[in-house]
Amino acid sequence: LIEEHNIRYNEGLEDFNMKINNFADLTSNEFNNMKGYNPLLKKKNILKDINSCTHRNITNIPSSIDWRDKGVVTEIKNQGQCGSCWSFSATGAVEGVWKLNNNKLISLSEEELVECDRGVDKGCKGGVMENAYEWIIKNGGITTEKNYPYTSGNGHSEQCYKNKIHDIKAHISNYCELIHNDEKDLEKALVQQPVAVAIEADQNSFQFYSDGILPAYKCGSKLDHGVLAVGYGIDTEKK
Repeated sequence: LIEEHNIRYNEGLEDFNMKINNFADLTSNEFNNMKGYNPLLKKKNILKDINSCTHRNITNIPSSIDWRDKGVVTEIKNQGQCGSCWSFSATGAVEGVWKLNNNKLISLSEEELVECDRGVDKGCKGGVMENAYEWIIKNGGITTEKNYPYTSGNGHSEQCYKNKIHDIKAHISNYCELIHNDEKDLEKALVQQPVAVAIEADQNSFQFYSDGILPAYKCGSKLDHGVLAVGYGIDTEKK
């Protein structure tokens, strides 16, 4: 499959490369276990402060931005065989905005969300980023990865250690829900900070992706995986 795809890429018929990677030996079930974004779990009418969408005031839109180059994104993390992507997506966004508000870049605890944010979210069985934000706000903040390390990679979460969640190292007061299917709104948000987003990740094109532009028709629209958008730009080779 990869070789046939890359032949088409070399012939100019595809816009992205595939390669053997650390997901290549996973069965479909094992790969799908990593997808835990479940929009059906999203609470209704939980966002009250529409003034939190401050990115919509931005008028200067650069041609590209990469928050990794600006030191506001932590190292890549591995969720393992736990459908906790929603928690990693949420902490990534909070880590970025915390750093951008003149604080030190720190790795925040996904395990705290997996084990303790259980009002609606389901730990390794899925959740949504908005619920995670609500939990962080209600808790007064979130602790660090170092204080509450990730241990659910085997697919099984444990009990919530409440003594750890009170050691707060970062906090937020609100969040903004982007306009659905509006790339310009997402672009403005990315000018302001890294953004938690949901994608469809159950396609071979995503599992074996290497580099290049993954076109919309190869992505799908059945959202099942939470990730962190860290920027945007132009592929000069395929412009």
